[in-house]
Amino acid sequence: MRKISDRTSIEHWVEKHGLRGICGEALIGAMSLCAYEKGERICSAGSEIDQLYLLVDGKLKVFSILPNGKTILLRFNEPLALIGDAEWATGQPPRCSVECVEDSLLLSVAFARLDASNDVPWLRFVMKHIANKLDTNSNAIGLNVLYPVENRIASYLLSVTTGENPGVNVREIQTSKLQEIAELIGTSYRHLNRILAKFAEDGIVERRSGGLTVLDLGKLRKLAEGMLYN
Repeated sequence: MRKISDRTSIEHWVEKHGLRGICGEALIGAMSLCAYEKGERICSAGSEIDQLYLLVDGKLKVFSILPNGKTILLRFNEPLALIGDAEWATGQPPRCSVECVEDSLLLSVAFARLDASNDVPWLRFVMKHIANKLDTNSNAIGLNVLYPVENRIASYLLSVTTGENPGVNVREIQTSKLQEIAELIGTSYRHLNRILAKFAEDGIVERRSGGLTVLDLGKLRKLAEGMLYN
């Protein structure tokens, strides 16, 4: 993680996302800008956290590690997602881990500074985000427990795909990461490979150069049935 102390950069993201309608000037003045690289963790389950993070650019993956050592994917976060809101409200350590899917920028503010804030629009924004987390967690449980593997894979591909046009490259999917992805969506490496091979036969994706390219977003959306990891 690299901290960017330039106030001009902070002001740029504040203006871009209209944060003055959410945060008071005092709260904005207490914010720092943090740059994280792809694959770097914002926080890990059980670790200490004393900052609330607001994603302003990039994409994050939220997952939980079960007692048996397996991982389960909960959701993908895009701007303006919050990290640490539940921990600030409860005083408990994180129960999930958060990792950057791509290079990301986050505004951060210390919990101690938030404790002194009674900014109603900001508190309403935090409450709305916590409610959204409950909703996406319910979706994730439904996907991982009730839906067939091909629906889960379609949802995963849609969640990590950037862009709306056919031929978009799914940067997250690399041959070397298929085992990890299989664990995240609750299936085996072999089954994941079989489903991806079927998707390729059906013209939905193309596998080449150690990566995956989505050819038909419409078919993926139909398979996902509106259930996404975000």
